[in-house]
Amino acid sequence: MYKLKLNYKSTFTPHFNVQDVLTQTACTLLLVDNNIHTTQASTDTIVFESDRDRTLAYLKLCKHAMYTPSIID
Repeated sequence: MYKLKLNYKSTFTPHFNVQDVLTQTACTLLLVDNNIHTTQASTDTIVFESDRDRTLAYLKLCKHAMYTPSIID
């Protein structure tokens, strides 16, 4: 399993329900825009099928203002 964690910014500390929605939105956009299939392991963790997909998703999600992605091994 290849995982990516979304570290939400300290200035934006949303409720867990908001984090869950934002993470699910990121998963949906990765599928629609880049054909990257994911599952959501928790409110802030995304699981990928391959390291290639995780790396591409990391690059795509780096520009988001509310969180910073980090690779989990």
